[in-house]
Amino acid sequence: MLEEVLARAALKPSQLAGLVALRGPGSFTGLRIGLAAALGIHQASGIPATALSTLEVLAAAAPPGQEVASLVRGARGEWLVQRFASGPPPRPRSQPQRLTQQAVLGLAIQLAVAADGLEVLRGAAFATLDPGPLAAVAAAYASRFPPAWNPDLLTRPLYLAPPPATPPGAPKRVLPDGPPS
Repeated sequence: MLEEVLARAALKPSQLAGLVALRGPGSFTGLRIGLAAALGIHQASGIPATALSTLEVLAAAAPPGQEVASLVRGARGEWLVQRFASGPPPRPRSQPQRLTQQAVLGLAIQLAVAADGLEVLRGAAFATLDPGPLAAVAAAYASRFPPAWNPDLLTRPLYLAPPPATPPGAPKRVLPDGPPS
């Protein structure tokens, strides 16, 4: 897929100024694939690379001068949220956190920005914005505010929730004349 995108842009990997990946929050598998791909390309080519917070990139899509909440839909009705003063560039007003949908609906903000799930927030006291594909938003943001190249960030995904699946515990032993131990 990367070769196809570069071919459509008539570019070779050596012509790239840098690689930017989103480090989360987001889907566990999606984050791992994106970060690993960017790290592999960086290590193989030497192209500068870094990772940006998905929440920061969402806030970058907001018009300037607003109190914004960047939202990533989590599991079981939760939202992964960070508040920003919209930019340029956006400035964090809180640490990333997990909130219930009810808590999100009660936020005192002007605008919520999310790439998915905004339909369940209709009727809230704030406006909502779907920024479209985040790759385009991240590219525009990184070109306007060049990031510090830090490939170490590609090895540190930003997870705000536990994984939806975990390895099973140790197998249970069954004693000859008793319950499992």
